[in-house]
Parts: sequence; C-alpha cells; structure tokens
Amino acid sequence: MKSRYDSIICGAGLSGSLLAHCLRMKGEKVLIYDAQKSTRQHMTAWWAKDSDAILTSNWKWKNFGLIDEKGRYYNKTLSQYVYKATWNNDLLEELKKGSDFVQKNLSDDDLIQLSLSNTDAKLFDGRYVQPKEDKHEINQIFYGQVLEYDHEHVYHEPVLFDLRPGKGKEPIFAYILPLSKNRLFVELVSFIKADVKSLHQKYLQQNNLTNGKVVFVESGLTPLFQYNRKIDNKITEIGIRGGILRPSNGYGMPYFLKDAQSLANSSHYQRGNLAKILDAIFLKAIKIEPSVNVGVLSAMSAKFSGDEIFAFMDENYSLKRLLKLLLCLRPLKVLRFVLFNIRN
Repeated sequence: MKSRYDSIICGAGLSGSLLAHCLRMKGEKVLIYDAQKSTRQHMTAWWAKDSDAILTSNWKWKNFGLIDEKGRYYNKTLSQYVYKATWNNDLLEELKKGSDFVQKNLSDDDLIQLSLSNTDAKLFDGRYVQPKEDKHEINQIFYGQVLEYDHEHVYHEPVLFDLRPGKGKEPIFAYILPLSKNRLFVELVSFIKADVKSLHQKYLQQNNLTNGKVVFVESGLTPLFQYNRKIDNKITEIGIRGGILRPSNGYGMPYFLKDAQSLANSSHYQRGNLAKILDAIFLKAIKIEPSVNVGVLSAMSAKFSGDEIFAFMDENYSLKRLLKLLLCLRPLKVLRFVLFNIRN
C-alpha cells in the first residue's frame, strides 16, 4: 500500500528526533512513533564544531576543567569546538516539530506490519534497548541533581570529569555544569556496578556542595556494547540499536547527528576501524583492568589541549595525536593489556 509518508521512525529519542529533523530539512514527510506522549526531562550535553548551528542549546562553553585521580585540576580551552548543553525534552520537542506523531509502544511484529503496509516508505528502528542483567554486559550508571544555592557558587566553566570518586582505580567520575550563578548540575557516572546515589552524596559533602536546594533529579543507566547495525531493504536500525552509541548519551550526540545526516542523504554512516578497536579496548579494560581507562583519562588531562581531547572524542585521529597519547602513557602496560586481553 502506498504510504502517506516518505519515512517512518520508531522511537523519538535523540537518534530518532535528529533523523526526523534531517529528513524534514530534505523535504520529506515524516511520521514518528514513540511509547511516551512526552519526553522525560534530563540534561543533554554534547560538543560540536563552533560553526554547527543545527542543535540549539541553553548553555555553551569554550573552557572546561578536568580533575585527575590525585585531585590535580587542569583548565582547558577550546578554539575549534564548543561544548553545549540543554534540557533533553526541549531539544527533542524542537527536533520533532513538523513531523506527525503517534503515541504507541511498537513490538517487533508491529514493525513488520508497518513495513508491509507502507511499501514505499523508509522505516527506521530507534526503539529503546532494554539493558540485560548479564555479567558480560557493561552499563553506564548515572545519578545527577540540579542544585540551587542562596549564594554564588565557584564554578565558572564545566568540569567534564573529576576522577576522584573512583579513587584512581575505577572508571567512576563526577561531572559538573554551571547553569547559572547559583545553580549547578552535578552528576556521578560509573561504568562498574556501584551505588552512585550514595557516592553522589559523599561527593557533595567532600566539595561543600550540600547546602543547595534539590531542584531536579535524574538517574538511570545506558547499555554499552559493540555490535554491527542491521540494515535490510526495509528497516534500518539507528541510535543504540544501530551501534552508534559512545559512552554517555550526551557525548554520543555528534555520532547520532552524523548518522542522521548520512541517512538523510541516502548513505550509511560507518565508524572507522580504528574507532571500533579503541572502543573494544575501552570496554574490555572496564571489565578486566579499569585502571587502564583511568590512566588514559589522567594522561590526557595533563598532556592534551582542549581541542586535542575533543578531537579524540570526535574520532578526528592523526598519527601525531596517537603517538602523543602513547608516549604520555605507560606504553608497555597498555601494549601488554591489549596483546593478552583484546583477543578474548
């Protein structure tokens, strides 16, 4: 049956909403299905080229701080990039404008029926992936609060990670965004099984941040794994299902955007082999030797410029940057880890 729509998107999260926006910019008529009538409010942050105006934001910064596991603070400046943040529900509602919306929880059978009844429409599957309770599964666990104080706080730029909560051995870090002179967003993120809510309270106490009024709370987890996207003649998997995710939904935003732009132009965004190898090392190290990851982040804090750190996150690799990273670590330890663990 001929469809009224050029594209049908199942799942109105970041990947689905960005794709809907990019398709509409190409003149397509888009239908979106999602299980929820409205999006759940939380903070979304991402980096972008300074000239990138596709995604609007409430806040943006050209400076940020990093704190290594020993408490040393490093201030970084961005010239090629800008760091942005906004409320997730505001962003998604803006991106969905101009698309038709249906509130419905779709099963796999529903998707098959949609493809059969809309033979000339492109179908995209970006539904939420339920994390598995499995010893092989890695989840990014997070707990955050927006805190309002009756005085001006001391943070003038974001702290993108503070490694002290993990004591230098585990991939647990704090994340701070100054939303106004008296409001802070403070979140704890863990890549191992941990009570992040308790750690969050302890972190606030250690940094004299406990006297703020809690305005907003967010918590949850995001599954982290590597797998290849499935593409057939009718249904294309996007977002987490499409293997686009990097650690943190916020940091993954540029990948969702690249993917959406490629799909809107009838091509497929493929991450490079080097990026996939580095992700495999990251995930393996979390399971086997978490301090490898902590060492990488600490070394980058000390040795890399702000633009160099964001270039790695943007997968803008170069031989010079890779050599610099290798030399500022303990190369033999990393090489031994890769040789003995990455194959398994």
